[in-house]
Amino acid sequence: MPSDVTMLPEARITIQMSKRLLFQTIALAVLAPALLGGCVNAKTDYPSFALPSADESEGRVSMRFPSVSVPETSQNAEPEAMPAELDARLAAINAQASTAGQRFDKGLESARQSIAAASDAPTDTDRWARAQVQYADLASHHSAGRLALAELDLIAARAHLTAASDDDIQALAQLQTSLATELDEQARILAAFNADLEK
Repeated sequence: MPSDVTMLPEARITIQMSKRLLFQTIALAVLAPALLGGCVNAKTDYPSFALPSADESEGRVSMRFPSVSVPETSQNAEPEAMPAELDARLAAINAQASTAGQRFDKGLESARQSIAAASDAPTDTDRWARAQVQYADLASHHSAGRLALAELDLIAARAHLTAASDDDIQALAQLQTSLATELDEQARILAAFNADLEK
């Protein structure tokens, strides 16, 4: 019987596989700490989705907005008297409206007669032309009154914004109402005259 034992092919393959498995086990044991450390470090390298601070790094534009202080409005604020220059302007507006109204009234009767006489006249006659001129004069005076009312409305709005006294606001409201009523009546008269001229 020979001294050397002849190994079967199956046994040789089993030994080789055992050696390979032992080598892989040793390699894994050596590399495992490094691999785990890499995973821990990689976890901290993920990009952050948090909004960066405006002053996080030098060179970035600051996004801080300046604080705006809003003055507190006191409910018990003292009413402000209308300035002297505003009083003077108000007197001028009142005078302008009064003058426009007086001129309208002064020319009203003459215009009424001329328009009545021209209501059946041809457009190329003197009667019709005279009526047109007088109608235009009345319309001009009415427009002057409308301008005065518009400026009066602005002053009244300013009085509300500046916390004017109740007496001043009430006086302005009375002037507005009186002038608006007068101008509405003038507008009604002008509309009637214009209808007569267009017949």
